Amino acid sequence: MDEPAPAPLATAAVYTNSGTVVVPCEPINEWLAITPVFSMDMDGKTWLDGTFSITHLPTGQAFSEGSGCINCCRRAAAGLLALDADWSLLPGTNGAEFVASLDEHQKFELSTLRELDWSCDADYCDEPDDEEAVS
Repeated sequence: MDEPAPAPLATAAVYTNSGTVVVPCEPINEWLAITPVFSMDMDGKTWLDGTFSITHLPTGQAFSEGSGCINCCRRAAAGLLALDADWSLLPGTNGAEFVASLDEHQKFELSTLRELDWSCDADYCDEPDDEEAVS
């Protein structure tokens, strides 16, 4: 029996001051993805930073404020999906239509979920949730 083909790697084009770079990503929905944060020198040499960000896929612009560990980004992604927002409005008028479509609770949640901070405790974030913990 033949081995199944590997799943295609999802990628995102990330916009930087030095141009656009294609990086592997973990899609959240058709509009957003978790992408690795990297640095680039003047010669275009890149290196991974070790943190992650949430990126707007159609534009390649960072959607999150700051960066965090992969688990913090996944928690934020789950919260963003739970907003039940019309993400198709996000690219229009620099996001103004998108924000106008949200109620006050959604706006508050959005502002909270966009703020990723690499000052999280990576050891704590890598621990399983209480429900997943093995006794």
